[in-house]
Amino acid sequence: MKSSVLNLMVFLAGSFCVLNAQVFTNNGATVHVQSGGLIYIKGGLLNRDNGTNHGEIKNYGDIWCANGSGTFYGDFDNTNGADMNLENGSNFYVARNFTNDANLYSKLGSNVHFNGNTNQIYTRTSNANQFDELYRVYINNSATGNNGVQLASGSTISNMKIKNQLNFQQGIIITDLPTADAYPYTPGAAGSGNYVEVQNAATSAITGYNPSSYSNNYIAGILRRALPMTAQLVEFPVGGLRANPATEKEMNQIGFDFTAAPNYGTYLTVYFRPLHSGTPNNIAECGNDGYDAWIGNGRWIVIPDDNTGTATYNVRTHPRNYNATYATLNYAQYTGNASATVQKAATGSTTWNVQGTCNPSSTLNPMSSALVIRNGQSGFSEFAVAVDDDRPFPVEMLPLVAVPDNTNQIIKLYWSTQSEVNNAGFEIQRSLDGTNFAKIHPGAWVNGQGNSNSQVNYTYDDDKVEANVKYYYRLKQIDYNGAYKYSNIAEAILSKDFQFGVVFYPNPTQDIMNLTITSDKEQTINLVLYNAIGQQVFDEMYNVQPGATNIQLNAFNNLSKGVYTAVISNGTEVISHKLVKIQ
Repeated sequence: MKSSVLNLMVFLAGSFCVLNAQVFTNNGATVHVQSGGLIYIKGGLLNRDNGTNHGEIKNYGDIWCANGSGTFYGDFDNTNGADMNLENGSNFYVARNFTNDANLYSKLGSNVHFNGNTNQIYTRTSNANQFDELYRVYINNSATGNNGVQLASGSTISNMKIKNQLNFQQGIIITDLPTADAYPYTPGAAGSGNYVEVQNAATSAITGYNPSSYSNNYIAGILRRALPMTAQLVEFPVGGLRANPATEKEMNQIGFDFTAAPNYGTYLTVYFRPLHSGTPNNIAECGNDGYDAWIGNGRWIVIPDDNTGTATYNVRTHPRNYNATYATLNYAQYTGNASATVQKAATGSTTWNVQGTCNPSSTLNPMSSALVIRNGQSGFSEFAVAVDDDRPFPVEMLPLVAVPDNTNQIIKLYWSTQSEVNNAGFEIQRSLDGTNFAKIHPGAWVNGQGNSNSQVNYTYDDDKVEANVKYYYRLKQIDYNGAYKYSNIAEAILSKDFQFGVVFYPNPTQDIMNLTITSDKEQTINLVLYNAIGQQVFDEMYNVQPGATNIQLNAFNNLSKGVYTAVISNGTEVISHKLVKIQ
């Protein structure tokens, strides 16, 4: 190993020095880099006590534990008994691991830069002095995947404490999460994980993050942030690991816009977890018929130092995926007027509640600008984002119709869609009591169109039926991403004693109307249509055969929007139906 050992006092002022060594060791000497001085160490820096003298580095200039291109990776190791003084205006660049086992003083105006291109481990040991907070930190780590600046795993004291500002240029900080979620959060306790702590309460104390760049510039773990003394916005750029940066967008930012000075203690502790069991509170509000699905697949754990506070705030979330691919989610359906909202649950609970009021500016479309807000909050716990997943539902369905074909002893199902987005298809379900439904048989499935902007008509024949038994039917429409929605319930009874029956579908319709006539014999049927003021607008005769005869009423497409009455007769029996043209 090529190394350099320094056993004397060095003053470097206004000059440039390159040290070619895999490890540059300061063995009890004093290294004084004055303002304007610059040292490139092409390798690591070890600052230590030689048993007689402290190793001391006073930096007023710049020290690089790597060359400017990042080709050389340099560790920094400040060992027991040594002093590292980062003075006002100084810059200290580390391209690999950072270990403090002694005295580190990052003074007013000093800067520490993590500029590696691989995983950088940040370690603080039990011998480190209590004043080893870093004044200003820059994260400029170009590693990909689950790599970045990582607080030493398994060490509850390897916490990165920042006095003034955390500035993201690129990369993520990774921390251990607690083994269990509980209030209060006790830093340093067994199982508490480790954390990034920002002690400056100013809004600008964390910079460089951006919700739209969701795979970079955030903390994959625990962030403790000082609370301000006045009403202001406090944001937490946290999220999960980015196992596959090409498809997984792991930043899930949350913020709290205080409407009064917060009185919840000194710090808020925030981190992001995958969702546990539990369903959204299905309250109907703000034009929604109830929140019935989660978005973002995760939840925020928010723990104040003191949860007896009463200051109110508006919670602002930027939900993203958690271990899921954006391409399978249809975010475009959720637009405006609070189709999504933020819900709360007590820490560790699966019972979710709503507090305060929904915010009509909430939106998940477009993905890069997703912002879900809920106003009038107080107290802290767990937060998650719920949506009304049928507002609008990605497949716009017209009513399901069940028609008994008494001649062939089957029940025919008819339904239509006016539009489809990511529609995998329809599972056909049946019930004998109208409550307990099950798939008719393993093959009871009809493929969807995937995506469509025009009306699509579907049919299904149920031949596993008996006469004089009432059957109830519904559809389970399923998207490619597994989301599903049920149709209306339709019913039908087979009968051997009948002359004819009629069903119109879809009803309402925006263009073509279909007519199915079931008959016990060959006969002639007359169809007459009347508009809302009683004027006859259509009159036609049809010859029908035993069984089911399907007729497409193309003329209905030429009629104006409105309500029509259809009168069908076979000479001895008359049936009337109300039809609706919606476009």
